[in-house]
This record gives sequence, structure tokens and C-alpha cells, in this order.
Amino acid sequence: MPRTTALKTLSLEVREKILKAINEHDLPTTEGPRRLIIPDATVRSYIEHYESTSQVEPKKMGGNCQHVLTDEHHDWLLPRIDKKSDTRNSDLFTTVNKLSSSITRHCSAVLKAEPADYNQPGMIRTRREWAQNYIDSGAVSSMLYIDESGSNLHQHVTYGRAKRGGRAIRVVPSVKGGHISYIAAIAAKGFITNFAGQAPTTETLFI
Repeated sequence: MPRTTALKTLSLEVREKILKAINEHDLPTTEGPRRLIIPDATVRSYIEHYESTSQVEPKKMGGNCQHVLTDEHHDWLLPRIDKKSDTRNSDLFTTVNKLSSSITRHCSAVLKAEPADYNQPGMIRTRREWAQNYIDSGAVSSMLYIDESGSNLHQHVTYGRAKRGGRAIRVVPSVKGGHISYIAAIAAKGFITNFAGQAPTTETLFI
């Protein structure tokens, strides 16, 4: 029995041979694959793809992988994030060529556009005052949780065999690093609790 060949592994030359065998030589979809030692199911899938798209090349996979952020996107994002730090990711990716929110969020994390004194006590106090002003505006109708952790949190990635239904890759945050983290729980009437310390935000911080 011939080795099973996935549709995406067919070369362009083999695809053209399949079309020639079926269209020019009037061979059935079962006879052509046998001569080329290709599974019938693979040929049927390819013929359906060709009839629906009229393209010999395989269908491009990967969703929005081709949409990458260029330097122009970075230059466009930086001033807007600095000017209005509470801009929603959904508003950004809708404007920037309709990129996915995850890509825009990743770009924002990679940019790390923070001033040198971002984690100084004065800057933390300024952000706390901003949160208090936001509460006083009456916009908070339910619990609001703010979590500002160090932007350079170290992480360990471990690879291993997963159980059925589990993930083979685990990302475990470490306790390394000396970044200042600021955490606050805020309700409509004011602060419930807040914390600022020389530590990254990990699960051990709350034990």
C-alpha cells in the first residue's frame, strides 16, 4: 500500500501531473492517483480544492499570520499609547489594518514604552490618583481590578508529554527579578486594598 501523503505535502509538479492525467488524458480520479502512487482521498481533496478556487497552489493556512506589525505600525502605536494609556486593544486593532487583538496586545508588551521613572514611588502615586479620579467620575459600577507588574517577568518553559486532554507545554513564572509591582483592588466607594513591592507578580506573591 502506498505511503499516505497529506494534501499540503504535494509539490506543485505533482499537482500539475494530477490535473493533466485527469483533464487531458480523461483518466478517472482513481486511476490517475494509482499511476502517481498517491492516495485517492488526497487526490479527491485536491480536485475539490481546484474546482472551488481554480488554483493549483495549496490553500494558505495560518489565519492572520501574514498580518505582521511593521515599523510604521510601531510608529503609529507609540504616540497613541503615550497620549491615551487607557485606549482599548479593540480600538487599536480595528484601526491598524484590522489586526487581531492578540497581535496588538503582543506588540504593546514588546514595545514596553515606559519612562525611566515609571516604577518610582511618585509615578506609582500618580497612577493611584488617576485610578481615584476614575472612581470619582462615577464610571465604576462594579469591581475594578488593576494589576501592574514588572514588564520583564522571567518565565520558564518546560516541555514534556501531556496527559490525554492536557497541554504538552507549560509556562511557569519564576520568582526571579527585582521589579516593582503595583496591585490594587478598587470598588465604587474607593480602594479595598493595594500593594507595591520589589517583586514580580507570581502566585507566591499572594500566599
